[in-house]
Amino acid sequence: IGSAGLDGDGAPLSPWLGTIDELAIYGDSLSATTMAVHNTRFKFGTAVTAPEITSQPIGTTSVLAGGAPSFRVTNTGTAPLSYQWKLNGASIAGNPTAATPTLVLDKSTVAMSGQYTVTVSNPQGSDTSDPFTVNFSAPPDNYSSYVLADGPSAYWRMNDTSTVLKDYAGGLDGTYSSTVERGVAGAPDIVPPDAAANFPASGTPLSNAEVPYTPTLNPSGPFTVECWVNPGASGAPGTSPLASQNRNTGRAGYVFYQGFDGEFWGMHVGFEEGVIRLGGGPAPAAGRWDHIAATWDGSNTFQFYVNGAIVNTMTGGPFRANLAQKLEFGSRFNGQIPWNGTLDEVAFYNKALTLEQLRKHWSITWIPSVITEQPAATVNAAEAGTITITAAATGFPNTYQWLRNG
Repeated sequence: IGSAGLDGDGAPLSPWLGTIDELAIYGDSLSATTMAVHNTRFKFGTAVTAPEITSQPIGTTSVLAGGAPSFRVTNTGTAPLSYQWKLNGASIAGNPTAATPTLVLDKSTVAMSGQYTVTVSNPQGSDTSDPFTVNFSAPPDNYSSYVLADGPSAYWRMNDTSTVLKDYAGGLDGTYSSTVERGVAGAPDIVPPDAAANFPASGTPLSNAEVPYTPTLNPSGPFTVECWVNPGASGAPGTSPLASQNRNTGRAGYVFYQGFDGEFWGMHVGFEEGVIRLGGGPAPAAGRWDHIAATWDGSNTFQFYVNGAIVNTMTGGPFRANLAQKLEFGSRFNGQIPWNGTLDEVAFYNKALTLEQLRKHWSITWIPSVITEQPAATVNAAEAGTITITAAATGFPNTYQWLRNG
């Protein structure tokens, strides 16, 4: 020790000048994890403690297949820590998130139904979560199947009959206030016919719905949020149908608005340097359904969509995610500026959907146009007079173009 051996005269070869402590020789190769623990203990004097789970993953939940539900465990214990999620007792393979604190079941299938656990380990020991069950059912062949095919992290169909706001994709359920009108007519041609929730913007308690805060719904990376909206009043009252905002920290997060900065649908987004505003498209009209959506690419671009078209693009960054506040339906930040209207098919994705995907979500609700009342074949009128010719048609959305002589 302290030299490479002795030379022929018995003198040390390549003698070393320094101090040596805690020398140990093992009969096998130690792992990198074990070596890291030894180093942490020696350098910092930190007691190496075994993992202990302090917050269990979500309990039993039933969701539609196709979404991307996530499940998170919180624990103590000395790093480095390893994680292993299991389904029905077998380690989950082929999913990188199965070795992290948050398991994401992207593009879930019915075959993923079963009992889940997670084990957290370090060289001092391990701890295994309570088992929880996830039941996936096949989505019906309708609008929801197209949404679920794009892998939402959460999907609230708004067709609830109780005060529970059910998330069909990620199990992130919320609660309606008692003044929300549930079971009203939903967006057109959602097959089979579906219900929605109406927010009267009046009554006691406040007419809104809330989903508790979760990092899943508030990433700093890419995301998309979309919904169908039918305002109870036309114009620009500056109220919010959907918001995930923390006004305690410089308006972090995002807010959808009905006409806050003009006669159109819009949104406010929190950035480090302030708030950016996006908006455009047709003016909100009472009784008319519109599909609105926003995407963030995780780098520097927000895009705002109305009825399958990009109506505004803004660049900036970095985006300031909401790190504490709940997601609100029918209001923003603790019930402020309540919205009057009907909300349907709200979905959140931890990725930026493409124009083609969002256009498909809008256009899938189209109903072919069928003329139900023909205009008069011949109309006689005095020169310079005014005549009115009418026709009626079913379908959604309809556009009209009158022709003269072809």
